[in-house]
Amino acid sequence: MIESESQTSFTVIIAVYNNVESLERCIKSFVDQDYAKKELIIIDGKSTDGTVDIIRNNHDNIAYWESESDSGIYHAFNKGVSHAKGKWVIFLGSDDYFANSNVLSNVAHKMDVLSGVRVVYGQVAMVSPKGHILQVVNQSWEQSKHNFLQFSNINHQGVFHHHSLFKEKGLFDESFRIGGDYELLLRELKDLVVQKTQESLKMRQW
Repeated sequence: MIESESQTSFTVIIAVYNNVESLERCIKSFVDQDYAKKELIIIDGKSTDGTVDIIRNNHDNIAYWESESDSGIYHAFNKGVSHAKGKWVIFLGSDDYFANSNVLSNVAHKMDVLSGVRVVYGQVAMVSPKGHILQVVNQSWEQSKHNFLQFSNINHQGVFHHHSLFKEKGLFDESFRIGGDYELLLRELKDLVVQKTQESLKMRQW
């Protein structure tokens, strides 16, 4: 669990509703992370299928959880943020899971050289029910920025949000049923895209 802010720390927020089939795997992928400065928050939408039993059985590994009705996934995410203590926040659906046990430790090592950055992301593998990789998404920023203003090309499962992002740009817009994660990233990254485009145009004019 997180006791101080002396080094990179992570909060993983899982939003879940009636997903007894996959939640245990998702929680286990967090528990198996070999990085100590981490905490898990689970926001359940008042499940009725046994999901809450799984949460209770894992309470020793959970910093905070609740099971209450909500108005959608972004409402659930926002409730999780209000309890987050990590420097970086990751949002997972209950069907998601970390690819291996050293994801957080690998990311933490790279965070040490960053300054003034509020969004970091990595690749996300889309897998079949049997675990076969179907597609790997989230290209490098150099590739993604060219189309970022036209459509969502950064999957939120691979995004690490610095906690200050929510203080500077606000929480998720709960009026969205889908796409709220993209809208939040637009608030943070659109000016960077516009700036780079203007710089490119100036170079061409020169």
